Amino acid sequence: ITIAVQTGSPIAVQTGSLIDVQTGSPRGIASKCGFAVFEQGMAVTKSASHIKKYINGTIERLGLTPDLYNLHRIDPNTPLEESIPALDEIAGKTKRTPVAKIDAVQAEYSTFETVHETDGLIETTRGLGLAYVAYSPLGHGWLVDDFSFKNPDDFALDDFRRGSPKFQGENFYKNKAIVDEIKKLAARKGCSLPQIALAWVAA
Repeated sequence: ITIAVQTGSPIAVQTGSLIDVQTGSPRGIASKCGFAVFEQGMAVTKSASHIKKYINGTIERLGLTPDLYNLHRIDPNTPLEESIPALDEIAGKTKRTPVAKIDAVQAEYSTFETVHETDGLIETTRGLGLAYVAYSPLGHGWLVDDFSFKNPDDFALDDFRRGSPKFQGENFYKNKAIVDEIKKLAARKGCSLPQIALAWVAA
């Protein structure tokens, strides 16, 4: 589970591809930090210096300030007492001052991961007025049109899915059968597998 703060300014997208078709309001752009991806070893970190360095790098690369900035993964070496003030500092760039220190919670959610519907997390975020950001809404690759793996041994040796129960042993074949049924639904609706998967999450 990750936490996030509002950091961005209103965005305008000429193509309209980031417009919510139901409300007509613009959707935001989210980014995250927590992996030292430009340093050797790509360590997990939530240090204040990392947070501030990486938000600036994100702004430089995107040419805009993301609306939401996620603090990703768990760093056992950095206390939240260091991370949260850094998030507060970068939240100063926001279009509005956040009422709470945390504006959003990110956790896995897809047709393959619904535990947070029953463990209280989604209900709690709603009650606190926080956004719930769905992590891996395409099921770590299950819900894409070009999932080409036929069995668990097809994954590369360094593919993290080799160690994920959803992709191991009989679970692989049971989940593949579920995907085949979702594909049939997508075909009936005239849409792609990712489209129907994301529509399910949004609903």
